[in-house]
Amino acid sequence: MGIIKLICDRKEERVRQGRKVTAVDGRYFKLAENLLYGELEVALDKDTEEIHRLIQEQCG
Repeated sequence: MGIIKLICDRKEERVRQGRKVTAVDGRYFKLAENLLYGELEVALDKDTEEIHRLIQEQCG
């Protein structure tokens, strides 16, 4: 979760500066997101879409 937050913050900062988001950041974000969702699917016994919706609700 920490990596996802860090990359989101980096992305917002780059956009504010008028710069593009790097491909490396995008790749690591997707990897971290998939790993987190996989862990939560098993722990909560829910599918990926439901996990994604729950996270969006909690994060605003």
